Amino acid sequence: MPVDENFVRRRVLDVVNAIGELRRLASREPAEMAVDEVYSMRYNLIVLAEALTALSTHILVEGFGYRPRTYVKAVEQLARRLGVTCVDKLKALIRLRDSLLHAYWVIDNEKVHRSIRGNFECVEELLEKVRRHD
Repeated sequence: MPVDENFVRRRVLDVVNAIGELRRLASREPAEMAVDEVYSMRYNLIVLAEALTALSTHILVEGFGYRPRTYVKAVEQLARRLGVTCVDKLKALIRLRDSLLHAYWVIDNEKVHRSIRGNFECVEELLEKVRRHD
């Protein structure tokens, strides 16, 4: 089965929308954020990571005949195959998703906020390479 272009476009849009919402939320200082904004920040990070892993897995399976065993491996392998330069940042993002899902009580919201404020250049590099690869 070939790579489904509609699936790819939808997942790319999911990532772009999540980044937009995360940037909006991170424009405020953590102390100014309401509880629902903090949880929205967490949720959008999960959405972003889920969309990236779905996108990566689909392209790897259908385009490269490679079936990754984990979410981290999916994003890592696609990034490496497409020549993305910041693979470790992508892997850290997926690991953050795991922490948000499985150990939410130990998450430092200010640390999450700082990482969002940093930027999403690596994710955007991956998306650009996916667009060019099609």
